[in-house]
Amino acid sequence: MFEVLDKLMVSFGQDTLDSLYYSVSAPAIRKRHLTTNFLVAVAYVLAHAVLLFVHVITLFVAVNSADQALLTLLISNNFAEMKSSVFKRFDPKLLFQLTCSDMVERFKLLLFLGLITLLNFGQHAKEEGGTAVFFDMGKVCGLIFSGEIVADCIKHAFITKFNEIDAGCYAKSAEELAREVTLHRLQSHRRLDRTHVICKKIGFAQLPLAAVAVRFSTIAWSFLPASSWQAALSFGLLLFAVLLLSKIASGLCLTRWAAGIEEREMGKREARAREREREREREALVGSRGGGGSAI
Repeated sequence: MFEVLDKLMVSFGQDTLDSLYYSVSAPAIRKRHLTTNFLVAVAYVLAHAVLLFVHVITLFVAVNSADQALLTLLISNNFAEMKSSVFKRFDPKLLFQLTCSDMVERFKLLLFLGLITLLNFGQHAKEEGGTAVFFDMGKVCGLIFSGEIVADCIKHAFITKFNEIDAGCYAKSAEELAREVTLHRLQSHRRLDRTHVICKKIGFAQLPLAAVAVRFSTIAWSFLPASSWQAALSFGLLLFAVLLLSKIASGLCLTRWAAGIEEREMGKREARAREREREREREALVGSRGGGGSAI
């Protein structure tokens, strides 16, 4: 249920943010429309953040439950989703959408597990075995994330086998994403924000996830000892600086990765073009020799 509602909210949020960016960038839009779009965007972010927060709480209860049946059900649910995807007809375009959806799902799961680990560490930081709890949670979260990766690999393997899709379509998907990154970094878009264009391409809702991450971080910080406002302010400034540097570094790495893919694919296309040109030259040479022999 969470996944269905999340996809519906992502689709609605993309249109909402599109309208907001259009209202900001278009000079002919009235202030009344801008205010309306802004309020609708705030309401969307709040509703989607609440949905994601409930999802994290459910995952938190399953991970920390004394009964391992919930954890087993959580891991086995990854393999149950293969039933709804493996036996469907897929073409490369639908497979690209599924790959982007799995990519976003892995990132969200990694973020949720990291927040759960942080919250557990904050709750047991005052106890003697706080570090042991942190490592135990790391093992459980690693098991859940590994199950997700294995399930996705098996799912994609059977989808490509049953639909007779060449594995090279994943390279084409990477090339398409790389083209989006390089295109919107080098050329400013007329209406939409550059980062929103990429997030819209893969179906990623960054604002609600950021709100949930900030909220969980504040809850975890409240459990830490000596959490005075001076220490909270210092921690907040340090966290902001780390996140800012991480964003800059990830942006540079992503741009370099995208440029490398573009250069590699361009080299392959040029090599194929030269090979076709040589093939045409050989055919023309053989045809001219055959014409000369028949004339004799």
